[in-house]
Formats: sequence, structure tokens, C-alpha cells
Amino acid sequence: MATNNTQVPFGVIADCFRNHSVVPFLGAASSFVGVEGPQLPDARTLAATLAAKSNYPGSNDDPLTKVAQYLEEVAADRSFLLDEVTATFYSRIPDTYTSALTAFLTAITSESIPKLLITTNYDVTIERALEARKVGYLAISHIVGDSKYRGRLFCYDSLAGPGRIATLSQINSDLVDENSNKHIKVVLYKIHGTARPSGLNERIDSVVLTEGDYIRFLTQDTFRSIPIFIQERLRYSRLLYLGYSLQDWNFRVLLNRVREMQRAGAKADERRHWACLLNPDTVESRFWAKRGVEMYRSDLGTFLRELQLELLGSPA
Repeated sequence: MATNNTQVPFGVIADCFRNHSVVPFLGAASSFVGVEGPQLPDARTLAATLAAKSNYPGSNDDPLTKVAQYLEEVAADRSFLLDEVTATFYSRIPDTYTSALTAFLTAITSESIPKLLITTNYDVTIERALEARKVGYLAISHIVGDSKYRGRLFCYDSLAGPGRIATLSQINSDLVDENSNKHIKVVLYKIHGTARPSGLNERIDSVVLTEGDYIRFLTQDTFRSIPIFIQERLRYSRLLYLGYSLQDWNFRVLLNRVREMQRAGAKADERRHWACLLNPDTVESRFWAKRGVEMYRSDLGTFLRELQLELLGSPA
């Protein structure tokens, strides 16, 4: 059963931030909770927008993956869908856009920012927050679709210049070689791709959004092409899930795959993980608790402010 915010072990989690033994997993709510003014859409809102554009004939309750599949295959095409993702999650985001998460990353010391951040979101709000602090990062996404580069990785270390296409071995070398990674303080692993344009001569597709995308993502076992640095961090770190819904089956897939990785780590079964959810289901909370994830019932903004207070030792 999920417990309330007053029982969150903020001191423990703060220590894990300080010694870099925690990896935050960021879901959709981490991109819009705490935003004043227009927010980035959640899955339901984006589905409604795509349904209206495509005159979608299905139910209003159909999931985003199904609506996006219809737009891609019937109403329009892949290029149109990718244009929508870029416009929604990149082009239209004002420079002043601030969420509870980006405010948190801006407020804590640079030494406390995790070495690895993992997100399923397409937007670039984290990149903007890191660049504003002059914190070096490397964003990594898998190239998907029918591209000749499928199976490689799309990477960038700034939003201004072009990205680059790299093989897994090249990224492994970059993240292991001290000379090549000395400017990289944070690795941002964007599991479901990025809305950022490639800046190259051709479009690079890294977006996992439609039913077909998810099927390919899972059947091709994309997790096997994760850079070694990320795999090692996942094996030996505690995980902090922020902005996910237990009803989101992507959360389930992520958790199961990560737990499979951690079975190879020392004392993996003893390691506890945490999740902040506003309205967790009692039955599912118990289900995930058996997998080492302790659920805490809390608004994400409140959770991050309390964690910030613990990290800084002064009022947030």
C-alpha cells in the first residue's frame, strides 16, 4: 500500500543524490507539474489533439498509441506525426517554461545532479535547465523506424548545434574514455526519443509513440543496445520514479526490464526503490512493492520541494 508524503525517507534519498547512487526515471507528469500557464500535454490531451486533427473515428477513451497509429497510417503519414511531435514538444516551448522538475534541477547544487537521468518524454526542458547552469550533458536516443541508421544512437550535447549519429561501441568509448567525457557531467537517456530536430541533412527518427513503435521497441529488445555506462548505473543504483502512472504499461515494462538488469548486480534484491504518485491504486501499489518499489502518495511538486529542502538544508 502506498504511504503518504510525511513518511518519505527524504534524508535517505538526498544522501543517494549526493553520492550519485540514485537514477531518476522521469514520466510525463515531470514535464508539466508545477508549470504556470500553458503546459505540455499529457497522453490524454495529446491523444485528443491528434484525434481532432485526423477526424479519428474511434472512442474518445482510446489510448494515445492507437490514435497516433491511425494518424500515421490512415489520416496522414509518419512525417506529419513527427512534425507534430517537434512542434508540440520543441518549437512551441517558450524559453521561460519552468516545471517543478526543472526548478528542482536549477536549485540544487550541481554536485547533487544525478550522473544519469532517464526520461520517456520527448521535450527538451531538462536540456535547457542543464545548459542554463552550464552543466555538460550528453543526450542519447535510439534511432527507430525504417531509417538506414536504425540500431544506432542519436546524440547531442547542446541544443544549438547539430546532433550526431553514433554506434553503440562509439558511445561506449565516449563514456569510458576520461579524455572524451571530461565535459559530460550528466547522461540524459531519452528512451522514447527526442523532439529535437537532428540538425543534420536528413531527419532522424527516434520517436516511440504509435502501437507499431512500441511493438518494434519491445520485440527488437532495444534495451540490449543500451550503452554500458547506463547499464552499469542501472544495475547498481536505486531508482526514483517521478511522474509515472501505475496504469501506464510502459512503466511496467521499464520496471521489469530494469529489474532483469539488476539481477546481475550484487545484492540487487536488497535494494529499495521509490516512486512518487498522486493517486496510486492500492492493489497495484502492493504489486509493485513486491518488486522493490516503495510508493509514496504525493503531488510531484510537493515531493520535489521537500527533497530540495533536504538537499540544501534551507527552505526551498
